[in-house]
Amino acid sequence: MISKISETVKGDAGKPLRYITLFVFLVLVALFLYFFQILLFSGIFPIEYFALVRSTPTLSAWFFSSYVHYDGNHLFGNIGVWISGSLFLCVSAYLRDIKVKAFPKNYFILVFSALLLVFPFILSAVNMGFTQHEGMLGFSGIAFAIWGVWFYTLFSLHSFCKSRGGSVCVCVCSIVFAISFFVYTVMISSSDVMTINHLGHFVGLVFGFFAACFFDWLLHRTEQKQIQNP
Repeated sequence: MISKISETVKGDAGKPLRYITLFVFLVLVALFLYFFQILLFSGIFPIEYFALVRSTPTLSAWFFSSYVHYDGNHLFGNIGVWISGSLFLCVSAYLRDIKVKAFPKNYFILVFSALLLVFPFILSAVNMGFTQHEGMLGFSGIAFAIWGVWFYTLFSLHSFCKSRGGSVCVCVCSIVFAISFFVYTVMISSSDVMTINHLGHFVGLVFGFFAACFFDWLLHRTEQKQIQNP
């Protein structure tokens, strides 16, 4: 009797709990950004160790520059993009979990480790190599990466849409998303606001998509090998 109850909890309640926990973690990331910026603005942490400046780059700045912002508007704009992306991702991932197939164990741990710990170095390298900005700050590249993860999750829902007679659903969503991002890129490309880095946004979007795709494929392949060779 107890085993049946535990299986029910694991199968039914366990799925939404997984994505509620994920969303809470992503909100905590946003709170970290907020309090970290307060420490920088107050002067408790010296900003020169965390801000990537082309003329005087440091190893710590290559990583932390993605978590530093110019001002409050810059900070809250990126937090808004991150939180909205987190909400879309969790809802879409839950739908894929119950309608198509569950994400492998440790999938989200690996994906967000790549986004939060590895991608800042890649983004700094892109900024140093392909932009002319003297100062390169902001969480927007990582915030757009979570939309790339969401985009992959939406793409992986194709079989669900197809089974409901709505195979065009993913295509329409993809086209709308691509057009919206293109229009956004064109608009900010003509902007004089130097804090906006549309190249970093695009790289983040692509990195998030392929990181999600890679870890989904890798973990599923590992699980299949374990089943075949117990």
